[in-house]
Amino acid sequence: MTEIATDDAAPIPQLPRRSGRNSAASGGGRAGPIVLGSLAALLLIAGAVMAWRPLRFSAALDALAAGENAPGREKAVQTLQDMKEYAAPRLQLLASSTAAAQRLKAMRAIRTLAVSGDPSFLDPVSRAATDPKEAPDVRAEAIAALGEAATQSPEALKALLELAEKPDPFSGEAMEALADLSPSNDPCLKPLLDRGFKTLSTSPNTRLKVAYLRAFQGILAASLGGADAPPAPPAFQLLQATLGASVDCDPLVRVEADRLLKLIPPVGAKRTALALEGLASGDPWTRVWSEGVLREATGRTVGYDPFSGEADRRAASERWKDAAKTRP
Repeated sequence: MTEIATDDAAPIPQLPRRSGRNSAASGGGRAGPIVLGSLAALLLIAGAVMAWRPLRFSAALDALAAGENAPGREKAVQTLQDMKEYAAPRLQLLASSTAAAQRLKAMRAIRTLAVSGDPSFLDPVSRAATDPKEAPDVRAEAIAALGEAATQSPEALKALLELAEKPDPFSGEAMEALADLSPSNDPCLKPLLDRGFKTLSTSPNTRLKVAYLRAFQGILAASLGGADAPPAPPAFQLLQATLGASVDCDPLVRVEADRLLKLIPPVGAKRTALALEGLASGDPWTRVWSEGVLREATGRTVGYDPFSGEADRRAASERWKDAAKTRP
């Protein structure tokens, strides 16, 4: 009998191996939903950010529109400053909106960002400030923005002065903005001085004269600076215009002129330099003031007569120059 050999243990069946390509495909199939989910999450985040900026911008405008003392105003100001690049083009659109409430928001935000003198904003601001059909609150805000820009922008200054000088229900607001001006850059300083001098000597408008004199007070204070430095070029011009205003028949003009004169230091090189320059002025009141200052500073008199002929005054002025050099 033939025996049949058998294994002690039956072999374990083996599963067929996958190729490398099939393994990669299987792995990619599992990663696909994860990648798509991440992209969707990123898109949702980007959409939320894009929606968040307009909401912040709108909320900041609403807070500014609520008034100077409204809660959250400081935060709104900071928000607009932080997103200035985003806000600027949108404010330009709002400034030309057909809705007065939107234009008002734009004007307040333009003032907050201090961009009213920027050429891209100057046109809508000037238009709102000078348009008689504009809503009153929008006009008032635009005039204030124009005044803030007038210290650096000659175009803004010109628009402000023209509004202040013409018969307009809002010329008073323009005069108030004018009174707060004290530009230091020459392109704005010269036209302000020129128009102010002309107004003080020819205009019958008392309120306008007062506005110019108040502006001159800031300019003169800045130009005089320290007590021992030489006077800046506009100082004597301001002095001469002010002395003429000090004899104005209107008491309000005289009061403002007196305040301006009191800004000049009572002693020191600046006051003496102004007085010496004033001896040759064509304005008799300037010569009277100058001679009085020199008498006070030196305790002397040199025979200068403010009302004498030009040749006599010139000779006496030289004596005053010598006396000022040897003052006690």
